[in-house]
Amino acid sequence: MHYIDRLAGGAVWPHDGPMRTISSDVTVRLYHLNDDDSGGGAAETLIYAPLADALALAARQPPEVQAGLYLQTPDDVVAYLDLAGD
Repeated sequence: MHYIDRLAGGAVWPHDGPMRTISSDVTVRLYHLNDDDSGGGAAETLIYAPLADALALAARQPPEVQAGLYLQTPDDVVAYLDLAGD
């Protein structure tokens, strides 16, 4: 079965697990996972903030940074680009 969650700002997240709902004011961690040769897979936290603020900060990043951004909620981790879409 395939589910779609609706997040703050109308973003949708398709997935195969149980449906979850998250408020735009829940605190999340926005981090960048550096997977190039120099970073060795290190995660750099950009901000701990309400989801709406973290999404706004992520949207302001250049595309090459956005490709490595992840949002961590109390229950899940999701790639920013999976939320943002094209």
